[in-house]
Amino acid sequence: MYSYTRGFTLIEVLIGLVLLSLILLGFDGIGMLALQKSQETYFYEAAENQMQVITERLMALHNLQNLNAQINQWNGENEIILPQGYGLVQGVFPSYEVSVFWGERNNTQVCTMTILGHSGCIKRKIQLD
Repeated sequence: MYSYTRGFTLIEVLIGLVLLSLILLGFDGIGMLALQKSQETYFYEAAENQMQVITERLMALHNLQNLNAQINQWNGENEIILPQGYGLVQGVFPSYEVSVFWGERNNTQVCTMTILGHSGCIKRKIQLD
């Protein structure tokens, strides 16, 4: 006698569920990585925008007293826009070196190269003529 069974056995269903859950976990991991990279890109773009803001302010100012007030205001904006954000402006008219930092603060306050991520910095030389 031959016995024909229709449908799936419990083991086949369990194996299918395990495979499906592994695939869904993979998609979840990809989604989390995409979210992290998106946030890092946002921080970089916000820092670039703040770099443009201070460049325009430096171009508009010629008075050292107003410059210090503008840098303080700009740093207040950096703290709001970026996590633990702050900036440094070094130099004298017409040549400045500007750095924007975010995330964990380094003790040296030196940005030797552009660093991206949840903590990072960008540095630009600004020549006003």
